[in-house]
Parts: sequence; structure tokens; C-alpha cells
Amino acid sequence: IWKRSKLYVENYLVFTERPYELVGVVKKLRLQGIAIDLCKEERIKRADLLKKKETFACNSDIQKIVDYYSEKPTDFEGLCSELFESLGYIAKLTPPTNDGGYDISLTRGGEKTIVECKCYSIGHKVGRPNIQKLVGANNVVLADKMIFITTSDFSGAAISYAEEVEVKLINGNKLMELLHKQGFIEKEKVKINVMECQLETADLYPYVPRDIYEIFFE
Repeated sequence: IWKRSKLYVENYLVFTERPYELVGVVKKLRLQGIAIDLCKEERIKRADLLKKKETFACNSDIQKIVDYYSEKPTDFEGLCSELFESLGYIAKLTPPTNDGGYDISLTRGGEKTIVECKCYSIGHKVGRPNIQKLVGANNVVLADKMIFITTSDFSGAAISYAEEVEVKLINGNKLMELLHKQGFIEKEKVKINVMECQLETADLYPYVPRDIYEIFFE
């Protein structure tokens, strides 16, 4: 991608040694209604976007959510963060390498809440020890509320203990209800237009050698 980039548009040839400039040109041309085929990177972006949209399509169930995040379970925390933000919270994810017993810190109206997220298969129930770990974390954080959210469900012991220590539980069924209610589930047939696949400057970052990163992007 860092060789001279070329673009053929009708009878014209556009080329540059700075790919990010070509990205901007393509975007402007497409916005003017000029048809330009997707490049290799845009086809990859389209495939990823299609997979995500199909996961959150109107006929989705919780298993599709589990399958989608199975390779990167930590990305499920990002989904939960977005969900809580849609509910009016200010959400902050904890660093994935620093497991302090919770994944998200929420604030709303001066009230602080900590959240633990687990993307488990449907048959893998969250047990009491998981809830205890969240409570233990709160002995340090001293949040006003605690929430445990999972794609699966909770064991009887976990539910009883959560009631004692006032931890709010959100299982897979409740999660799907919230995703529907907050507009995360596509209500129409999955469609992707070309502008959704359009490369942005940030999409080029993974292709930039570290030693020339600053030259191109800073």
C-alpha cells in the first residue's frame, strides 16, 4: 500500500506517493456520485461491517452476539459501554491488561457505578464467585452501584448473593431487550452503501511502518 498509489477514473489517472491523500480524493469523488470500485482494503472493511450488521440484524439472537465476540471477548466490553452511553451514562472502559475486578466505570447524575461484563456461551452460567469478585473490587472503588452483565445467565447461588449485596444482574435475555430498545438491532434488511466502506485515514494506520508514522500522520 506504500508504493505509489494509483486511481483510474474514466479516462483519467490519479497517482500519489501519499496514500492518505488519495483516500481523500476518492471520498470527494464518491460524494459527487462518481462510481469507484472498492479497493482490497475496502472489501475487507465491507466484509467486517457486513458480519457485524448481520450479528445485530432483526432476526438476531444472543448466540449470534456470543459467536461474533468469541474471538475478541474484550470487544464485548465496548458494546456494553456503548449501550450504557445510550442510556445516558458516561462510560469509561478499564485497561484490558489491568483486571481490577470490573470492566466499565459509569457516572450519571453524580452517581458512580462499576460494571463487570462476561461474554459467555449460553450454557455457561455466571456463578457466585464472579459476583464476589465484583463486590471485592468495589471495596476499593466505593461505587454507589454495581452491575454484572452477561450473554448467558446466572446460577441460583449467584442470584441469591447478588440480592444480598445489591448487585444488579443483566442476563442474555435482558441484554437483547436493551439492545432492541436502544436501537442496536437493525430493524430492516441489512444493507451497506459504498460510503460505509469508504476508507478513512485511520484505516491506513495498521499499514504504516512505525518509523514513518509521524511523517505521514502527525
